[in-house]
Amino acid sequence: GDASHAAAQSSGLALTVTPASVTAAANPATMLYGQAVPALGGGLSGVLAQDAGKVTGVFASSAGALSPVGVYPISVVLTGGAAANYSVGAVSGSLTIAKAPTMLTVSPSTSTPAVGAPVTLNMQVASTTSGVPTGSVTVLDGTTSLAVVPLSAGSASLSTSALGSGSHSLSAVYSGDANFLGGTSAAAVVTIGAGADFTLAATGATSQSVPACRRPPALPPR
Repeated sequence: GDASHAAAQSSGLALTVTPASVTAAANPATMLYGQAVPALGGGLSGVLAQDAGKVTGVFASSAGALSPVGVYPISVVLTGGAAANYSVGAVSGSLTIAKAPTMLTVSPSTSTPAVGAPVTLNMQVASTTSGVPTGSVTVLDGTTSLAVVPLSAGSASLSTSALGSGSHSLSAVYSGDANFLGGTSAAAVVTIGAGADFTLAATGATSQSVPACRRPPALPPR
């Protein structure tokens, strides 16, 4: 106030200070299905000069080692002494999970059976990372398909007595699934030998006693 006016005060005026928007740019990352998620990083733009070094971004993804193959967004959380003064307006960059390679093996129960004897092929499809491949394998004799066998816990088996005489190059082809690449095993060589031409079976008595022969007495000399 002054000599002519009493003191007075205005009503309060609310002033709202909102966080400044920053843009986060995540570094694109890739991984194979079954691998651990790699360390994710990136940068921020829009931080004021007076807050340089006081705001950082921690980049992460909701994906895990066994998340299905696909593309996943990367999120960011602001940390630091001035983090409360900023909000994330947009995040660019993503994490790509690709199919993992597999390893196939074929193990025959025997490598030299006779014609008509059963041969069991044990097949294993294993991940080069982690996780268990699903689907089926096609068993080949050279280039001829013998059967399509479903996998159970990454394993399959086929028993056959239909292999003819001679050498057979047996292998398995995995068709792949949503998370694993297909592949072909090394060949296992099985050589089928000739079977017996005939069998011999005794009839009647199966044993006989033969008495020793007595030597005749010597003749007197003449």
